[in-house]
Amino acid sequence: MSLPEFADTPTIRATIKHASAALKKNKVSQVMQKNGLERFGVTVSEDVMSDFLNKNTTPKAPDFLSAFWRFLQKDYPSVLEKAWEEALALELSVSGLLAIGIHNFLSPAKEFDAEKLNFLEGEYSAYRPFFLEDDKIMVSSMTCGVGGDLSKFQMKMAYSGTDGLDHDEIVEGFIIPYQQSVLFFGIIEETKAPFIFILVDFPVDGKTKKAFSGSGALLVGAGGTTPSGYPITIRRARTDVEIGVVTEAEFREKTPSPSLILSVLQRGITRWQPVEVKR
Repeated sequence: MSLPEFADTPTIRATIKHASAALKKNKVSQVMQKNGLERFGVTVSEDVMSDFLNKNTTPKAPDFLSAFWRFLQKDYPSVLEKAWEEALALELSVSGLLAIGIHNFLSPAKEFDAEKLNFLEGEYSAYRPFFLEDDKIMVSSMTCGVGGDLSKFQMKMAYSGTDGLDHDEIVEGFIIPYQQSVLFFGIIEETKAPFIFILVDFPVDGKTKKAFSGSGALLVGAGGTTPSGYPITIRRARTDVEIGVVTEAEFREKTPSPSLILSVLQRGITRWQPVEVKR
């Protein structure tokens, strides 16, 4: 595959970052890459280099991106070509196109850049009130960056229904950054019900540059029923997530810092079943 001429586009920025990460895995450190840029007339500090690769900032040094592209093209052409193919595959994926379309609707003045979602990539526990018994807590697993596509997410849930049967459900969808929030636009595969939530408040680990939590609101509606609204919060998972439904007592016993999570879940619910109001 032939490489394009340099242009400052989200796809080329993503390509540079993919290539840099691949080099780092092959023991070409960020310091070595920084030194390579100097041969193309650009000098930046290690901190500036790290911020570009991990925090989605752009160094003020003139020609930084074009010099990085030329450095990769000359010294590591095969790595750059592979990174370019991966970036194109992400851009042209179905979820990527949907994500780009919604992003353009929400933020028409900004180009969609899936790399901005890098801080979310990984595994999480997701918590919300159980929709059949809202004094209980549904614990789900969530993956951001499914199959290497930073615009995709998947959530897995398990519960016992009113029919007495055990149900396993999977939500699949895509992720769109906008302003200081992130929109998760999904569908429950088994019921085809929409599953949409918005998260904010993403504290980031200083070493990994990854978010370890987020909180917001969820909207879900099965066909023919009134849509429901719930608080929802996520925590980065260090071990496999045990999905299911638990009582508050069980939750407090099993979960680190349960009070912080419960404080989010007690923000209020819009129930899918009508509630009789006393007159």
